[in-house]
Formats: sequence, structure tokens, C-alpha cells
Amino acid sequence: MELNRAAMKGEAKQLIGHASPSPILVGLAFALIAYVLNYLSTRLVGVQVNPDDYYNALSTGDYAYFQNLLASYHPGAGAEALDLAIRIMLLILSAGFALYSLNVVRHYSAGFGNLFDGFGIFFRVLWLMVLMGIYIFLWTLLLVVPGIIAAYRYRMALYLLLDHPEWSPNQCIGESKRMMAGHKGELFVLDLSFLGWYILAMVPFVTVWVTPYTQLTYAVYYDTLRANLGYAQPEEPPMEGGATK
Repeated sequence: MELNRAAMKGEAKQLIGHASPSPILVGLAFALIAYVLNYLSTRLVGVQVNPDDYYNALSTGDYAYFQNLLASYHPGAGAEALDLAIRIMLLILSAGFALYSLNVVRHYSAGFGNLFDGFGIFFRVLWLMVLMGIYIFLWTLLLVVPGIIAAYRYRMALYLLLDHPEWSPNQCIGESKRMMAGHKGELFVLDLSFLGWYILAMVPFVTVWVTPYTQLTYAVYYDTLRANLGYAQPEEPPMEGGATK
């Protein structure tokens, strides 16, 4: 059964207008935290990039600029370790935003604190992402297309882990493969439908709308797919402790 893309996106827009706290405000908090962490990461690695110079070099094919940029990359071991820690924090915060989106879609208690709930299953989220990265990389060694297909097979794994934090990452990956059987092309088309929004997100502050809109739509997609396949919905919020009304 093909899912109604327009209906799912329409539901996400309604949720943005009616959920409390507003997904726009939670998205803004997420964006600000991500900006600060990315800024710290840039300072740690010691590479300063001027956006105008970067895009000019990209448009004119000035490869010497990128060679010089790479040559300037010489952080110490301590800076690299801190940079990695920051990247991992961003990953866990993204899982928290996914949890917030799920709670909003299900009309559970949701709030700013959900952004940090991913830290409650820190190692499971991290190991899930590592395993997914390894599997996708191995499929990509065959050809690019198998790697892309693998990435779509595993797209529901994070949501499954948020719903079932007691499951192992491999269980979530395996269940995601079963869920996505016959639905990978459908999700690919949904991704393409957001292309214009992703381009607009390059404009400052537009991403504050785009991130909640896309993430809520994907949460609606997961929840609809789960229901259509006969999976039982958790009666209580997947995780508690950070949610604030």
C-alpha cells in the first residue's frame, strides 16, 4: 500500500501550527545548539573558511584554493578528539529531535528536553550509527547504487531504537529492512519532494522552518508505515525524563 505523500506533509504542517511547544521554537533551539557546536568544531580544527571565497572557488573550479584549505588542516590529537566528541554530540541531539518529532506526531508529551533524551541511550544510538555507516560503506564498495539502496533499507532503524531502546542496534537494522521492503522508492520520492526546501534552507533562518517540517513528515511516515504493517504503537512515550509541556 502506497502512502499518501501529500497527506503526510499536510499533517506535518498542521502539527507545526498547533503543537506546544512550537516545533519552530524547538527547531530553533536545536539549530542554535548545532551552530554553536559547529563553530567550536571549526575553531578546534583550525580551518577558517570564508563563505564567499569557498563558493567562488567552487563555481570557478579553483582547485588550488581547496588544496591550500586542506594543507591548513593540522589540528593536534587533542583537538581532533574534541572535534569527534562534538560531532557525536550533534548526532545524539539529532536523535533527540527525532524523538521530539515522534512524540508530537503521537500527541505525547513533548518539549525542549527531548533534544537531550538521546543521551539516555547514548551508546546504543552511537553503535547503531556506526553499524549503519559500516554496512552502507561495504555495499558502496560494490557500486554506488547498492549503497544508496542500503541507506534506504536502514532509514527506520533510529525510530525503531527510539521506540524500543531495549533492542540491539542490529535488531533495529534488521527490522528496518523488513519495514522498508517495497517502500524504498516511495521514501526516495518523498526525499525528492523536499529538494526545493533544502535549497531554500541555505537562506539564513529558513532552516528553522525546514527542519521541523521535514522531520515531522518523516516521523509521520514512520508512524503510518508502522501502523499499516500491523506494528503496535507504544502506549506510553518511548522515553521520558526530558519532556516539558
